[in-house]
Amino acid sequence: YLSGMGLQDIYGKHNLQMFAVGFASRLSPDFMLSGVYSHGNASQYNNKFAPYRGGQSLNFNTNNPEKNGYMLQLNYKGINIKQANSYGAWIAYKQMPQTATVSETYVDEYTNQKGWEVGLEYVPIQYVNAKLLYFHGKDVNDGNAKRNILRGELVYNF
Repeated sequence: YLSGMGLQDIYGKHNLQMFAVGFASRLSPDFMLSGVYSHGNASQYNNKFAPYRGGQSLNFNTNNPEKNGYMLQLNYKGINIKQANSYGAWIAYKQMPQTATVSETYVDEYTNQKGWEVGLEYVPIQYVNAKLLYFHGKDVNDGNAKRNILRGELVYNF
């Protein structure tokens, strides 16, 4: 798929340009490989586009922030929310700079982060899924700012 967008600030003087291209390919009945590449020019505009990000400003840590984002993920199996005891697992490498993501498709914890993620997902009973993931990474612009996230979710779908 391919997506693109442009935003203008309220004064109409700045154009925020972003695009993303992605793919998903089933390698076998049990494995799927997917990826996304995004690019944006938001670094020039800093906080001008905060209203389009739910009020969240773009607080860059450097004068030369990363403009390219990407994600590569390998999934094993996958859950079926209607089927108890279905499960899935994944490993991914993600780089999500603020300058290349206007709305967080990924969880807020990943904004301006890059690193590795591993996760498991399981359906203990129909319409309930449990997810556990671990992310090990660092700030996109400041390699000294390390980030480790252990996250669990229990979701009831109806």
